[in-house]
Amino acid sequence: IETKAKEIDRQKKELALKNQKLQESKEKNEELLRQFNDTIENLEDVYFKTDRYFKYKQVSPSILKHLEINEYNKILGNPLSEFWVISDQELKQLTYKILRKKRLKDYMFTYKTATGKEKYAKINARAIYKNNKFQGVEGIIYDITKEVIHTKKINELNLQKEILINNIPAAIYFKNKKLEYIDGNIHLAELYGNPLEEIIGKSDKDIAPKDICKEYEALDKKIIKTKKPILNYTKEYKAKDGKTLWLSTSKIPYISKNREVLGIIGVISDITAQVIHEKEIKESKEKIEKAHKSLVDNIEYAKTIQQALLISEAKLKTYWENYFLIYKPRDQVSGDFYYVNKFNEFLIFAVGDCTGHGVSGSFITILAITYLHEIVNRKEMGNPAVALNLLRERFKKTFRSFGTENYNGLDISLCALNTKTNEMKYAGAFNPLWIVRNKQLMEYKATRNPIGFYPEEKPFTSYDIKLQKEDVIYLFSDGYADQFGGENNKKFRTKRFKQLLVEISHLPMDKQKEILEETFEFWKGAYEQTDDVTVFGLKI
Repeated sequence: IETKAKEIDRQKKELALKNQKLQESKEKNEELLRQFNDTIENLEDVYFKTDRYFKYKQVSPSILKHLEINEYNKILGNPLSEFWVISDQELKQLTYKILRKKRLKDYMFTYKTATGKEKYAKINARAIYKNNKFQGVEGIIYDITKEVIHTKKINELNLQKEILINNIPAAIYFKNKKLEYIDGNIHLAELYGNPLEEIIGKSDKDIAPKDICKEYEALDKKIIKTKKPILNYTKEYKAKDGKTLWLSTSKIPYISKNREVLGIIGVISDITAQVIHEKEIKESKEKIEKAHKSLVDNIEYAKTIQQALLISEAKLKTYWENYFLIYKPRDQVSGDFYYVNKFNEFLIFAVGDCTGHGVSGSFITILAITYLHEIVNRKEMGNPAVALNLLRERFKKTFRSFGTENYNGLDISLCALNTKTNEMKYAGAFNPLWIVRNKQLMEYKATRNPIGFYPEEKPFTSYDIKLQKEDVIYLFSDGYADQFGGENNKKFRTKRFKQLLVEISHLPMDKQKEILEETFEFWKGAYEQTDDVTVFGLKI
């Protein structure tokens, strides 16, 4: 009995100890459960637990934020797919994989929130079994929307980068510090005639043409050493197909924050077409310059001929000292001309303005001076009107002999001054005569007919003029008055020209010339000369 009592007492103690351990384990489990529940309560991601019908038994409050809903109680007891708005196909796949594999890792799916936002999630879950019977699912759902969007953006950027570098009409490459190709575009493969995958990991000595390989390698080593770029290095080489190419290469080091050279970025441009084009331009330029020189030489020769026909200043001074002459061709040669000749006591002088200017106008001046000289030598200088009528017939006959009646010709003022009596005769074809006496301008109008063909032809008429001492005679072409300039780029105009001549008429002739030239240049300013300009002044 005593032995049995001791055994019972021992069993009681063991039972008490077991109860104590059981109680401690219970308390510990309760503490772990409390901590687990606290963790779930503060979990950013969604913890969930379902029954065998995939209905929520437990879920962390974070689900409200993920699904953008407010009522937590409505979630418990509802199916897993009730609030995660996912497609039936995705739900079937999810369920199938959990049941088949018993454990699901990083399964990604898309869903919509209560407000209609589309999001991305990842689920890790395991199937719960008891006595080999399926009890439900336990797992965590992670919101990976930001990561997916970021990845998509990176993929888009990579795609855009690939499109960009492949659409640049140049070979682009990246080399590491060992001078091995680590990336490049399709044009690099086309240039070297090798697929890009065969270029990556190799250096220039493996793929580049031999005639440029050593130079490129030397340039790369120089960049690694100096950390300075090399731009627009031009090289001619033979391609695999035998064609001669011109390449322009720029190499730039890419450097880390601690100033270490990590590799080289290179751009190789095929400038063969540009080089050929520049050669063609150079050849064309040389041809144009040669033709231009020939043209300039011809114009210079025409200028020499024209100047030979015009009276020189030295000769003019032997006829009359008190005068000035302004002769400003718009181009190298002029469509204006002046004529001065002396026969006994008669001084014959004229200013003409021929059709056109430049070379075409100069040809007509040659005819005009030649014909005028013939007529004056025939002693027709006594009556300028007769001289102009003869000059007109001479021009008409010249152009008619070539089977044409074009309207090339000239406007002219022609005067015959008797230097002994100061009596003068004047006749004009569109060009008037101005005389300033005591600061009063007298205008003698010309016949409104040119020298040449004209629809309403009239005979030219003469004026008999008795000159007085200090009278100033002005002959001119229309170039001075027609010059554009001033603040508003308008013509100088005849009225302003008259006023200027009246204001300066009392001054010495060389001073008048100086003022007229300065006024013209100031008015013209930065604008081009509009027409040939001739002004001839003579003081009695």
